[in-house]
Amino acid sequence: MKEFSYTPLSTCKPGQTVQLTALTNSSTEFLEFLNSRKLALGTELKVLSREVYDLSLVVSYANHPNETLSEKVSERLLVRILK
Repeated sequence: MKEFSYTPLSTCKPGQTVQLTALTNSSTEFLEFLNSRKLALGTELKVLSREVYDLSLVVSYANHPNETLSEKVSERLLVRILK
């Protein structure tokens, strides 16, 4: 069985494509937040840009071409880097 190392989305760089693989927080509120944005395990995301001021990330995935995720959210999303 192949092992993967997971990294917080917050450490990814613009241009990288990643797959959402795990969460560091599974509170009801956080899961509802992810559900409202149609973010689920297995979702592939492309990091478009990082806001220098507050370290938020702009990502695209599925039918969400331009979604902003705060640093707090992106720290809690663990991903596997695809490209």
